[in-house]
Amino acid sequence: AATARTAALKDALAEVRKESATEKIVLMADTNAWSWISNEQIWQGQLELPGSLVGTELMQTCCLDADFPAAFTFDRIMVNFGDAMQSTALYMGDLPNWTHQVKGSKIGAFHRPVFARVELRSRESGPTAVWIAMILLLISTIVLALILLGVLLRKICKHRHLVDSSSSSSSSEEEQLS
Repeated sequence: AATARTAALKDALAEVRKESATEKIVLMADTNAWSWISNEQIWQGQLELPGSLVGTELMQTCCLDADFPAAFTFDRIMVNFGDAMQSTALYMGDLPNWTHQVKGSKIGAFHRPVFARVELRSRESGPTAVWIAMILLLISTIVLALILLGVLLRKICKHRHLVDSSSSSSSSEEEQLS
């Protein structure tokens, strides 16, 4: 199941990768790929691109003149980096007036825009900034608790010393009177 002719794109991507020595690729395209053609089939099967794929959901983005049928999942974004992708098609409800282009009896083939966000998680083996902040907060809480405990113990000791002093002075006064 082929999509649009991809041989020229495949060759161009290979040349750019070779010249730039990059392996990170972002592909945003009107693929003409029906809903039964996966992003993986395009990425690995047709374009033979490296890396694990992260791509947009297959969404009804084409076309206004065909009333956006479920099989028309043509507009896609794919990358070979990141851990996940959140995607949405814009204007899923009422379309803005500017999308309704009409010339004579022909309606324009407006495609819904695709918005995607690639999620990048830290690949470092060390602690993240959040964990470091939590550890520092825990340490500072423990230090503050120890300071408060020290102050409280001083007050208790001082109070006991006053009580002991007053009871020993009472007993020495009683001894003198007898």
